Amino acid sequence: MNIKFFFPFLFFISISESGFTAGNLPSDYTPESQRLIQVATNSVFGFSRLATLCDKFGPRFTGTKNLEDAIDWCLSEMEKDGF
Repeated sequence: MNIKFFFPFLFFISISESGFTAGNLPSDYTPESQRLIQVATNSVFGFSRLATLCDKFGPRFTGTKNLEDAIDWCLSEMEKDGF
């Protein structure tokens, strides 16, 4: 398993086990979560990326070239975005 993908998984597990779920956020996270929701739902950027992923690579079953190519594309796009 690639270490870059393992740590976000651990973070997700630790949050969900600590009781922080989408419906149970502490009130001090509410403004930031609302801002993120607003940005995500009022921009075509994410939907455009999703459309490109689906249209360009098609089905991405485990172990297929489509999946590997899609992962490489995602990593490339994220690097271009500064991640």
